[in-house]
Amino acid sequence: MPKKIYGDPEKAVREIVDKEFKAVKSVLDEALEHALRLLREAYDKSLREAEHSLRSEISRAEEQLKSVASSLDLELKSEAAALKSKYLEEALKRALERIREIKKTKVYEDFIVKVLSGLSKEEYPELVLRVAEDDMSLVQGLVGRLGMRNLTVSREPAPILGGIIAETPDGSVRLDYSLDFIIEMNKHRLLGAASKVLFPVE
Repeated sequence: MPKKIYGDPEKAVREIVDKEFKAVKSVLDEALEHALRLLREAYDKSLREAEHSLRSEISRAEEQLKSVASSLDLELKSEAAALKSKYLEEALKRALERIREIKKTKVYEDFIVKVLSGLSKEEYPELVLRVAEDDMSLVQGLVGRLGMRNLTVSREPAPILGGIIAETPDGSVRLDYSLDFIIEMNKHRLLGAASKVLFPVE
């Protein structure tokens, strides 16, 4: 004899389906949440790695920029120093040209007279005077005119700008009153004065 089923079969089926669906949905929700958590962790890790990599790149780029800036600064300073040196040498060259012009004036003749007067009073019985080629006639004329018998002008010109170099006949004593020596002794001071005029901000 067939078994009787009581109640609504469709309702029973729906209840079973709902129950199973809820169980499956719960498993799916849990799996999704787990998947999302893994995704977030992976994203956070990737983000951290990307940030670390970016910071490393930025740090490397900053170091390269510092190196380039330092190199450029050194180059600029070197260029500036070279230009400064060039201008100072040019200023000194013009000063020497000006001295050559002064040699044609009474001021230079007075300077030579003072040097000759000082040399004539030296304790040496004889001094040989060496002068620039363009000063020979001037110095010879002054020695003769002033009657300085202990002074003799050498026939061989000295490779100097001006002034006088006096030596004993045996060359054991040398008294340098040349313009070249005076300029060399005062070169640092002259360049300093020129630097203040050319580069007043320093």
